[in-house]
Amino acid sequence: AIDSAQRLLRTSHNSMAARDVLGVAYLQQGRVNEALRMADQMVNISPLDPSHHFKKAVLFQQQGMLREAVREFTRVAELSPETEMGWEARQAVELIDNQQMRAIVLVASEDPIFRIKLRRDPVMATRERGFFLSDAAASALQMLDLDGLAACSSGYQPVLYH
Repeated sequence: AIDSAQRLLRTSHNSMAARDVLGVAYLQQGRVNEALRMADQMVNISPLDPSHHFKKAVLFQQQGMLREAVREFTRVAELSPETEMGWEARQAVELIDNQQMRAIVLVASEDPIFRIKLRRDPVMATRERGFFLSDAAASALQMLDLDGLAACSSGYQPVLYH
């Protein structure tokens, strides 16, 4: 499939079908960076097609590149707000945000310096720790009861077994 699609690209440089086949074949072989390159080329050729952005977002998410995944999923939701793909993109952003918020809460409950940084500038504090939240999640984070987190963590006593 890869050889055939590459031959097709040599004769038909803008072939979306060849790029799509290459992306899927690369992904099946575990060559995620090459699959991402194909998705990126598809977005460059047809920037208003939400399906290309969706493919790119999923690949970014698989690579752990959450900032880029959220950006692409958000773009899909903007390009096709009333479609199933737009709904799935919004769900994906929400899932990414929820996973990160759980981790942020855990870190904040155990790390007083991180809690202080969260009070000052939640977006900068989370980015320093490698998190990237959507605008909605960043707003929700600002309403988080950080003092309540500190109280929860200070009352915790580990169980010791002898």
